[in-house]
Amino acid sequence: MPTNDVANDLRIVLGQLVRRLRADDVLSTSHVAVLSSLDRLGAQTTSGLAAGQHMRPQSMAHTIGELEKEGLVERRPDSDDRRQVMVELTKGGRELLYETRRRREDWLAQAIDGLMPAEQKVLEQAIALLERLAVL
Repeated sequence: MPTNDVANDLRIVLGQLVRRLRADDVLSTSHVAVLSSLDRLGAQTTSGLAAGQHMRPQSMAHTIGELEKEGLVERRPDSDDRRQVMVELTKGGRELLYETRRRREDWLAQAIDGLMPAEQKVLEQAIALLERLAVL
C-alpha cells in the first residue's frame, strides 16, 4: 500500500477512535482540553491557556467563564503580579477530569480485552511506532 494511503487510513482510524473515546464525555472537547492543561501545567493566565490551545484570548475567556460557572475552575490574582489573573482547577474540576479519563480508559481496556492475544501484542507494538510518529 502506498505511504499516502497508509497515512490517510491512519488519520481516519485515529479520528474514529478519538471520537469514540469522547462519545460519552459530559464536557466539550475544548473544555476537557483546558482542564487537562490546567491539570498538567498548573494555574495559568487566560492568555497562556489560549496560546496553548491555539485559541483567541477572547474565545478562551468565554470558555473559562463557562467552566467557572460550572465550578470546575476558579480565578485568583497572581501572587507575584497582582495585575495578572490566574485560572486554576477546582477540586470538582479535577474530579470530573479524572472521571472522564477513567471512563475513556475503561472503555478502551474493555475493547482491547476483546481482541485476540496476538492482536493485543500487535497493538502493544504499534504504540511505540505511534509515539515515534507523534514526536516527529
